Amino acid sequence: MSVAAEIAALEERTVAAVPTLTSEADLERLRVEILGRKGALTGILRGLKDVPAEQRPALGERANAAKRAIEAALDESLGALRSRAEA
Repeated sequence: MSVAAEIAALEERTVAAVPTLTSEADLERLRVEILGRKGALTGILRGLKDVPAEQRPALGERANAAKRAIEAALDESLGALRSRAEA
């Protein structure tokens, strides 16, 4: 599987999983699992050093876009959980 395909698959799986989580702790666990220091996306980013130099900028941009999408999904779900808890 190519690095771009790995990034896309990770983003797709994570964004799909976020709405199924029902607690702040679960959301935080997923965030750490994907975006943390030893997370899946972090590992992919570290692996970019092994990619040919001409491909790195595009793959780095794609990885950053995936990170933003995952963060947005987590933030949105967290906001929804908090608003339900306050209601």
